[in-house]
Amino acid sequence: MVEGIALIALASKSLCPFCRAPTVTNAEKNRKLMEERLAINDPDAFYALGCEYARGGPLYEKNLKKAYQMWLKAADLGSNKAHYHLGNKYLGSGVRSDTDGEKARYHFELSAIRGHEEARFWLGKVQKFVGKLDRAFKHFMISASAGHDPSLNEIKDGYKLGHVTKEEFAKALRAHKVSVDEGRSDERTKAKEQLAVENAPGTNEKAVRLMAKIEKLGNITK
Repeated sequence: MVEGIALIALASKSLCPFCRAPTVTNAEKNRKLMEERLAINDPDAFYALGCEYARGGPLYEKNLKKAYQMWLKAADLGSNKAHYHLGNKYLGSGVRSDTDGEKARYHFELSAIRGHEEARFWLGKVQKFVGKLDRAFKHFMISASAGHDPSLNEIKDGYKLGHVTKEEFAKALRAHKVSVDEGRSDERTKAKEQLAVENAPGTNEKAVRLMAKIEKLGNITK
């Protein structure tokens, strides 16, 4: 899993518009790494390869049809990110221009089951579009409880329109706040761990920046 993710953790800061991964710079080395991971059916590798084909670059020439095929393979191997991208494509964006609501729902559902909150949000949007409001707001409640802001906004709008009760809205607000606070706490913990490594005797600019980040996160959570 780590190796699959590392396929696209490279030096350049240019990001893929589909998976937000860094662009490849060392083509030879990374092509070899990619092929090694593909050979053992690593879903992250097929997902990353799909992003490479969608973007085009030093590893692989841009080919949207192949990008779609690689994401299908990654999804078959269990990649929730690939399912999420396929759901988006069946909504009519990016690689595929045709729409298929049932296929979009199918891929969003599989991605959401695996913990992809953005997919859960869009699954709710699909259900809302076809008039299944009870199911839609159940999805929004789940993703809002995980700290997903657009889902909370949907619940807020639903409350104004009478689709969500006052109690449900209050519950969503509380759960969302708890999730966001926990996320910030995790950020502070990671920053402190990094500070312990970086903070050598004498002036250390990186350590100073980390300390400022910790203090800022502390102020936010108060």
